[in-house]
Amino acid sequence: MQLAYYYLFVLRRKRACWVHPIYKSRQREGEYHTLMPRLRADPDEFFKYFRMDEAAFDKLLNKIRPRLAPFPCDAPATSRLV
Repeated sequence: MQLAYYYLFVLRRKRACWVHPIYKSRQREGEYHTLMPRLRADPDEFFKYFRMDEAAFDKLLNKIRPRLAPFPCDAPATSRLV
């Protein structure tokens, strides 16, 4: 009984947060969220960055999206492809 109490209340309290602060700011400061809108707006820069046009990128994304879906992550599939 004491071992269960020790595990549940003492060991679990060492975690200060469930999500690291770096990951909390990912939607504001992450590469995908800052760079992707700019690249989508400029087709030439998109091609320089990915070495493919947007149509090919979207086609590739649609092919591998089912394989990306099972991972427990809140990030969109496009960010995991980038």
